[in-house]
Amino acid sequence: MDNDQFLLLVSKHMAGTILPEETELLQKTIETDSNYKEKFVLLEEYCSQNKQEEAMAQYAFDKILARIKNADLVETAPVRRMSTWRKIVIAGAAAAVVIMVVLVTFLVKHNTLQRDVVLANKEIHNDVGKQSMLTLDDGTKIWLNERSKVSYNDAFGKTRREIYLSGEAFFDVAKNEHVPLVIHARNIDIRVKGTAFNVSAYNEDDVIETSLIRGIVEVVNKADADRAIILKPNEKLVIKAVNSSGGEAVKKLQDEAVTQSYTIQSLHVEPTSSLVPELSWMNKKLVFYKESFDKLVEKMERRYLVKIHIVDADLKQQKFTGVFDTESLDQALKALQYSYYFKYSIKNKEVFITKN
Repeated sequence: MDNDQFLLLVSKHMAGTILPEETELLQKTIETDSNYKEKFVLLEEYCSQNKQEEAMAQYAFDKILARIKNADLVETAPVRRMSTWRKIVIAGAAAAVVIMVVLVTFLVKHNTLQRDVVLANKEIHNDVGKQSMLTLDDGTKIWLNERSKVSYNDAFGKTRREIYLSGEAFFDVAKNEHVPLVIHARNIDIRVKGTAFNVSAYNEDDVIETSLIRGIVEVVNKADADRAIILKPNEKLVIKAVNSSGGEAVKKLQDEAVTQSYTIQSLHVEPTSSLVPELSWMNKKLVFYKESFDKLVEKMERRYLVKIHIVDADLKQQKFTGVFDTESLDQALKALQYSYYFKYSIKNKEVFITKN
């Protein structure tokens, strides 16, 4: 049994949706593998001691279940993989998904990513291919994605808590009613007291995304300071820059000449992996759910360190659902062709995609 399968069984056990044969498999695994036994004990203690997470899980699960019942399942076909690629069979995934998020977050704290970074300086920077986890003086934990940077103020947590982010990070903020925390990411400020959420704010992207897992956050755009947007658990705020004429998106959100659109979306679950796409980078996977082609290729560019050109504009809005784990760039593109056929060519570090 691999770690993904173990984590799925434990999450279903916690959610009360595990089947008898799965219970038998989980029990056998715990009895025969001391490493999994230790993890199981840690996870049981963690869930029993965090009633707030349990309440949040039920709340979010109810919302997810309602969305699944109302979903348009014909809109896009899942990506089908070659037979040699690893597949995970999901049973009752919806009931366990939010608990899965909680457990993944907990396991990340126990060395799923790199060990804690000792903060000798006030700035942490990750290069290509590197991810890290750090703990600030007040107990706030940050998981930092590759090509990302965070910096923070002196005497953090005593009278002021400010973090500056470039790139992507997941924050589990220590609660402090007296000293709220503000995260500055490009041209937005995110104000929190105690919560868990993901922020994607790469400079080359035309969007900033804030995805909330627990608690409440307030997002303020510096270019529109009078507008404060409140997010609730299982919601994502997307701020996008567009030309004032309504044409193609432009990159610089901080440019005063552009119009910025605001969209609040619900977080979804990719059905074959039971992972929330916005958090999948913490497992070093690229997970996408009904993702438009133009947005998916932006993520693929970062993952494979290439530049991808979609030559035909009407291809950009084709939608895909799936998971990339260890696949090469060529394997990933071939897998996407099963959902919607297109042609592609790879020349050095550039990919050109055209219609059939």
